Amino acid sequence: MDPDTLRRAVAIGLERKIDIDNATYFVSRITIVRGDALGNSQRSNAFEFHRQMSKIGKPVDKSLWEMTPPTVNAYYNPLENNINFPAGILQPPFYSAKADAAVNFGGSGAVIGHELTHGFDDQGRQFDARGNLKDWWTPADAKSFEDRAQCLVDEYSGFIAIDEVKLNGKLTLGENTADNGGPWMASAIAVRTSWLRPASRRMNAAASSALAGFASIAPSTMTIVSAASTGR
Repeated sequence: MDPDTLRRAVAIGLERKIDIDNATYFVSRITIVRGDALGNSQRSNAFEFHRQMSKIGKPVDKSLWEMTPPTVNAYYNPLENNINFPAGILQPPFYSAKADAAVNFGGSGAVIGHELTHGFDDQGRQFDARGNLKDWWTPADAKSFEDRAQCLVDEYSGFIAIDEVKLNGKLTLGENTADNGGPWMASAIAVRTSWLRPASRRMNAAASSALAGFASIAPSTMTIVSAASTGR
C-alpha cells in the first residue's frame, strides 16, 4: 500500500464485540410454550417482523447481534465496521484459560485474525470506516490487491468439491483470504508477544500433558498446528 491508502486502512479501526447476554432482550419478549411448536414459530416470526420494522427511520443500533450467545461462530459486519465473537466460541478447542498460550493463539487468535482479514478482503475492502460502500483505495493499490489475490483464486479453483466439479475460487475468495490471513496473523503476533518467549511461556500441567509430544515445537509453529486442528 502507498502511504495514503495505508493511512485510510489504519483509520478503519474495526470495533470489537464479545457477547455473553444478548438473549435477554428476546427471552423477555417472546412467549415460548412447551409442546406448541407451531405457536412458538408463529410468535417468534411475528416478533421478528415487528422488531425489524421498528428499526425503520432510526439510527443503527450497533449493540444488537446477528448471532446468539451459545453460537460457536464469529462474524464481520461491513455495514457496522465491527467484528463479533459470541460467548460460544470462547471455549475449547478455541480458547481455554488453562491452555498453552500458543494453542489459544492458534484457536481464538486465528478466529480473530480471520474476522479482521474480512475487513480487508475482496468485499470488506470496499467499505470505509463508517460502513459506507466507498472505494478508498488508490487505483494502483486496488490493482495490486487484485493481482495478489489472484493466486488464491487460482489455487482454490483447482480444488475438487465433488466428483469432477471444482470450486470457483473467485466466488470463495473472501473466505479463502480470511482462512489464510487468520492463522498467519495469529502466528505473526505469537512470535512478537512476551507470553510466548521461552522465559515466560505459560503452560500448566494439563496443557503440558496434552502437548507433551509437541514440547520441542516453536510457539509460532504450535500456533499453526492449533489453528489447523480447530479448523479441520
